[in-house]
Amino acid sequence: MVKGDLNEITKVLEMDLGIFIPSRGRSHWKVLPVLEELKNKLSLKIPTMLIVPSSEQGAYSKFKDLYNCQVIGIDAQGIGPVRDEILEMAESFGFATAIMFDDDIKFSKRVSYDPIKLSRKEPIDELFEWIQEKVDLGYIHGGVSPRQANNYMKDSERLYVRCNNVHWFDVKEVLEKGIKFSTLKVMEDFYMTISLLLKGYPNVSTYTYAWDQQGSGLEGGCSLYRDLDMQAEAAKELSHRFPRYVHLQYKSKPTSAHGSVFAEERTDVRIMWKKIQKDVEYGLAEGETL
Repeated sequence: MVKGDLNEITKVLEMDLGIFIPSRGRSHWKVLPVLEELKNKLSLKIPTMLIVPSSEQGAYSKFKDLYNCQVIGIDAQGIGPVRDEILEMAESFGFATAIMFDDDIKFSKRVSYDPIKLSRKEPIDELFEWIQEKVDLGYIHGGVSPRQANNYMKDSERLYVRCNNVHWFDVKEVLEKGIKFSTLKVMEDFYMTISLLLKGYPNVSTYTYAWDQQGSGLEGGCSLYRDLDMQAEAAKELSHRFPRYVHLQYKSKPTSAHGSVFAEERTDVRIMWKKIQKDVEYGLAEGETL
């Protein structure tokens, strides 16, 4: 169930794009990084919704006036069900495109291509214009490059790539496919992306812009419930569903305990993005194995 002032939300519908920012357990932060970015770098009037647990809506309400956003409480638990509800919410509000941002990211823009240089000072209006352009061209999902390794990619955009932390979707088209983020407890974004790719819908990610964050696993968010066992379960499930394209990996995660450093093994995945692209383009793609 959505709890928010729908009259206020619909009043600001001036574009087909809607920004949705899921957040949880961070109401005590003085600022939310991505909302700071939108406040300082975006001049376009794009409706922005901060999506939080119903039980935390009151605590998060301080951000409404600070960032000129709507704070909407929902009952869904876990990032997968939350993303599913965001898509349904976007449809009910009349948005053609739903943009999902993690709440702790910042943006950079390329100011030089030879050599590649990124600047945090540039406005981000053109990012949203690029998203609208891609949707108009028929793409139904995509993202933005991470800042890490962005300088190794000379192209301004790429197809069939990993997308995380920033996602955008053609709401009607994606809902019609019936794919649910909530199929997996975590790695839900990988599941959605791979599923759409194998159905013949390539994604596109811009490398003109990039996102970065202070670090994954910050207090709040998915770290409130995600642990190594849940990570391993999701990795194995993703590999089981797409065995041709998803391979399990075991990585050692440096961790500090009582002043000493030890290696904590976690289960992860390696996704064969180029193989997916090749198989789709040659008509050899193998769909989900249930």
